Amino acid sequence: MNVLLFGGSSGIGKAIYENLKTYCSSIIVIVRNKKKFNQLFEKNSNTKVYQYDLSDSDNLFSFLCELKIDTKLNSLIYSVGIESTVPLKLVNRKKILNSFNVNFFSAFEALRFFSSKKISSDGSSVVLLSSVMSELGSSGKTIYCSSKSALNGLIRSSSIELAKRKIRVNAISPSLVNNEMGINLLNKLPANNKFFYDSKHILGLINHEDINFMVDFLISVKSSKITGQNINLDSGYSLQ
Repeated sequence: MNVLLFGGSSGIGKAIYENLKTYCSSIIVIVRNKKKFNQLFEKNSNTKVYQYDLSDSDNLFSFLCELKIDTKLNSLIYSVGIESTVPLKLVNRKKILNSFNVNFFSAFEALRFFSSKKISSDGSSVVLLSSVMSELGSSGKTIYCSSKSALNGLIRSSSIELAKRKIRVNAISPSLVNNEMGINLLNKLPANNKFFYDSKHILGLINHEDINFMVDFLISVKSSKITGQNINLDSGYSLQ
């Protein structure tokens, strides 16, 4: 398994890399801070690490084309995103672009690069990390929800276009994740809102292991007939 992974030095991306490195033949990791990544993980001969700021979506495709890829890739995993809470009256174009560049435009460019026959093998898998908020929405989340909703349209259309090569394109949409970012977000809420979030996760908060299990499944041959899907991994959050 040869993987191109975006994100790997914190949060969900870090957990995904920790899992992938236990069984993948080679992993190309794109991170914002290579020094931080190298401090977290011992050097691995099967891992190549590159630094890139995904807020610069305009030049990402050119950057990727310059990478040395010895063997065709089997999987693309995009696990990068920025969360923002901005009241609608305070939204401006700069804030919109800041979120869309990372959450959508760079994901689009990564997929565009991966779709080349020179880069990926037939029968490959693409997994994009979205959010349950892409379908539900929330006050103050117009930018974030819009950028994640755009991913849903991307996976539907690209899955049809890439089906001729048997390439599957899916998204995982977790709700609140039980990690540092998720807990910090939860702790900022008033007590009644915190209880509300806890009670809506009827099976408990999402853990990194839950996401890793879904990633493992989607990049494996076991998901060979699953494509164009946005899979809610939300512990029942969207049911209420």
